Amino acid sequence: MIPNNFDNRATKVLNHLGISNPVLIGKGDQSWVYRYRPGVVAKVHRRSNKQYLESLMELEKVIKTHKLPFSTPEIMEIGLFEDTYYNLEKELSGTTLGNIWFSLSNTSKKNAVDDFVVAIKYLSEITLEDYPFGQVLVTGEHLTAGSWREFIDHKLIQRINLVRDKLETDVKNLDEKINIARRAFHDSLDFNEKCLVHGDYFYNNVLYDQKNRLSAVIDFSNSTVIGDFRMDLACAIMYFDLEEAWNKKLRDLVKKNHGQEIDTIIDLYTVYQAFFQTESYYYNQGLYKWCLGHLNSDVLCDKIKQIVK
Repeated sequence: MIPNNFDNRATKVLNHLGISNPVLIGKGDQSWVYRYRPGVVAKVHRRSNKQYLESLMELEKVIKTHKLPFSTPEIMEIGLFEDTYYNLEKELSGTTLGNIWFSLSNTSKKNAVDDFVVAIKYLSEITLEDYPFGQVLVTGEHLTAGSWREFIDHKLIQRINLVRDKLETDVKNLDEKINIARRAFHDSLDFNEKCLVHGDYFYNNVLYDQKNRLSAVIDFSNSTVIGDFRMDLACAIMYFDLEEAWNKKLRDLVKKNHGQEIDTIIDLYTVYQAFFQTESYYYNQGLYKWCLGHLNSDVLCDKIKQIVK
């Protein structure tokens, strides 16, 4: 869970910035966003460091050079007050898809889902050949590799080890599932292009304008990597819990664009993300429960076993 003293830390930063009546406009596990002045927001980080924020600023500049048909974040200034980092960045207009979804007509929902998938295509067209496969931002667990397949394998083990003691209690046949996952990833995730991958692509990391069309993609983070853009397609589907019927329509749209074989890729990245996100045990029990639901799913486990036969 977020430490109880984070409210006090955020208040001190806001006072330092001269924000006496803060308006909270966004709140995540790792940072809270406040309106600062017209067109600018202040993002206060629960835990971060200068190197990470500088690498994020650099990535955002690179993304801007590709002239996407939607907005992306842009850090203007990085600051530190006492022991808390913050940054000032341009305010992006729009509302998250999760906040507007149930007010949309079926026609608007179809357009929103179409935009949601098309945005991944635009991101995937950003290829960064000068970067190695793996994580872009500099973190305490920053990891890259000579191939995408190698990165996925190493990152899987690294993330599992963060909470292995807990997983040994909470996940049935943990070691068997790890071994099967590693074999399946090795056999099926040999991807050679260096595409920009958001890595946490879901409906609350996209904004929609007043016409209900996608206006921005937000929250590039330590999940952002260089490698297989199909990870974003899988995230878009696996995290889409707004309506079951529309999850199916979303999956059908992705299969129409990428072929029936994308189903296997979605299953593989669902397992990967379920392991990757288990660190959420320390700060987001809802997300940790989601991870366990997939890792203990006999149906999903059987699907992965079929891949390695």
